[in-house]
Amino acid sequence: MQYTILVSKGSFADIQTAANAEDRINWWDDGQVADQTTCTIAWAATEIAQYLKGNVSLVEMQEGWANRTGTVILMGTVNDPAIAQFAKEFGIELAYDMPAETLRIVGIERDGVQYVLLTGADRVGVMYGAFAYLERLGVHFIEPGEPAYGEACAEPVFDITESPSYITRGTKSSFIKGDEMFCLWMAHNRFNDTTDIAGGNDNYRKKLGINRTVGGHMVFSDFLDSRKEYPYCHEIYGGEGKPRDPYPVSSECTPPSGKNGEFTYGDAHPEWYALFDGERRKDVKRDPDRGWHPVYNLCTSNENAMNELCRLIVNALAEGDWKYADILHINPLDGGKWCQCEACREQGNYSTRLQMVTYWIGKAIKEAYRQGRIRRKILLDCCAYHETLPVPDKPLPEDFDYENTTVVFFVIERCYAHNIDEPICTEANQILLNRLSAWCDKDNYKGTVMIGEYYNVSSFAGLPFVLTSRILNDIPVYHRMGARHFYYMHITARDWGFIAINNYIHGKLLWNVDADGEALLNTYFTARYGKLAGQMRDLYEQMEKVTANCKYYKHYQYMNGKIVSLKNTLNNVDDVMTLTEETLFPTKHMQFRGRADDPQAGPSMEETMLGLGQALEQLLAMEKDVEPDKMLDYTRNVRRLKLGYNATRFIYLVCLCIFKQATAQDEQEMHNLAKQMSADTESMMGYETDSKWVSTALEATWLADVYYKYFAEEKSDVALGGMLI
Repeated sequence: MQYTILVSKGSFADIQTAANAEDRINWWDDGQVADQTTCTIAWAATEIAQYLKGNVSLVEMQEGWANRTGTVILMGTVNDPAIAQFAKEFGIELAYDMPAETLRIVGIERDGVQYVLLTGADRVGVMYGAFAYLERLGVHFIEPGEPAYGEACAEPVFDITESPSYITRGTKSSFIKGDEMFCLWMAHNRFNDTTDIAGGNDNYRKKLGINRTVGGHMVFSDFLDSRKEYPYCHEIYGGEGKPRDPYPVSSECTPPSGKNGEFTYGDAHPEWYALFDGERRKDVKRDPDRGWHPVYNLCTSNENAMNELCRLIVNALAEGDWKYADILHINPLDGGKWCQCEACREQGNYSTRLQMVTYWIGKAIKEAYRQGRIRRKILLDCCAYHETLPVPDKPLPEDFDYENTTVVFFVIERCYAHNIDEPICTEANQILLNRLSAWCDKDNYKGTVMIGEYYNVSSFAGLPFVLTSRILNDIPVYHRMGARHFYYMHITARDWGFIAINNYIHGKLLWNVDADGEALLNTYFTARYGKLAGQMRDLYEQMEKVTANCKYYKHYQYMNGKIVSLKNTLNNVDDVMTLTEETLFPTKHMQFRGRADDPQAGPSMEETMLGLGQALEQLLAMEKDVEPDKMLDYTRNVRRLKLGYNATRFIYLVCLCIFKQATAQDEQEMHNLAKQMSADTESMMGYETDSKWVSTALEATWLADVYYKYFAEEKSDVALGGMLI
């Protein structure tokens, strides 16, 4: 087959140069749209060329489409004059008012030549059109790396227009470092937002239509850390060479207290920090996994503190470390305490106070944009999370910038045993759904909503929790309620195994909430497993059922508005040996053995452990039938399921010991597992992080400390034995 791809080189020397010109372009300057467009579309042309089976030629658009043979592919936005000319000649009516990122692919046969028009509302829409065309040819990018191949659609005449259901379609992670292969997977699957990946190339990501998100729970402390040196010349304590202090001298200021005698923010303005139990609180605590971080949020009612915070954030966005950021998370401290001063109390509830911080930051950014310091639009999002889940209890200012602001509603307390809108789940999901509904009702808050999901929350640690049914149901539900932005935490770089289906289905539904779920599943299993597609689909369904209570036993969830967690209880109780089955498994969702007599009841701890063991046996029995080109995916699945079984078995055995129900053989197996898993780093492949919680398979149970504290020193090392996988 002969393919000719017609694409513009724009102002660049040739198509290949244009495709790789990302480092010559300022992607954050709205004045460079022409070069941005040329670069992305040229790159998309070179990208699809490598997957077309046949002879492929990349040809400058101006050379035209006349007298060509085989398949002729034209790539350009609807505003490209050449695309307009082609459309006129072939009787294609173009729409010029399409939403951002909209793609359109048109197939036409004429005089024995197949013409394919890949166009769109903008550069990203054209790129997505190219990847949609590849999918028609049976090329599917299910996991980072080489694609999987399924059945091609042979129909040569088609006209498809697609617009994104969700404006922001994100994948957030603390576990990825500078990974181009992962970014390629994102682009192929139409994701347009990710976190600030350490070591990543900002220009490369922007070429692929991927925005960079910065900020988070440390915004307050990163900029106004009380220990930082005061940047102004203070009227009392001086500061030679520093600019004039724009703030009045505080009646509470204290002498310099910095490590090297510096005069700090906390010295100059104690009133900027939380008043708690009658004292200004600027102290920090040690968290082994996150480093030093403050305990108390800022005094959100202090105008000077907010002005300084806004100034520093604008500087970071305009010229500093965040000059390549597109989205800014404005979150309070994760579990931090709030100022109790009278002015803060008068602001309203915690949600109102956080929204007001966002309002002030938004006004400062808009002024910087007007001045030309910032030359791109920036989306602000602040979180509805834990204490800020309730809607604001007071009206927000009339000039609140809802166009460039959204609220992220985090469903971290949910369960995955039920759909988010399942009425029977009164312990957990119905509470969250009611609070989400209040945000969508547009009472005091009148803006859009972003959903923050947790399909691989940190303590899942890559265990093979299949969430297909939940994702297929919930993403359309959130959209019907009014959500238009979405991301989940914490995706890993590669080696997904079973959890690849969560990532794949997630992306497809964010792009099109009306996508046919059955068709998506058929595509996934056929392309990934070939002749084993049916058996693997049955296995996935079995695993989803037996691990339905993953949120309780591996993370935490609501129980009637109170957060409960197996791992949290075990790690935080004074003495685990005093726990009983009733205190460690208090929910109707999950019991240790058997199920509660309640419609909410899901699989027990024992049922989950046994079910994973059975699934592993079935998977291992399939090895003889795995096709050679599917062996890599099979190997990843085996690794992931072994981790899931071992971790769950270990947790089960720890509980048996705590309940004093363990036999000598059970105790021996627990020690054997601990020894094996403490040496297993291979199971954590795909996690690019220094966090100890995913350093070994034993740490991934999140009970390693419990084991070492209560059991390890009492038992001698023994040879491995039992079902160790």
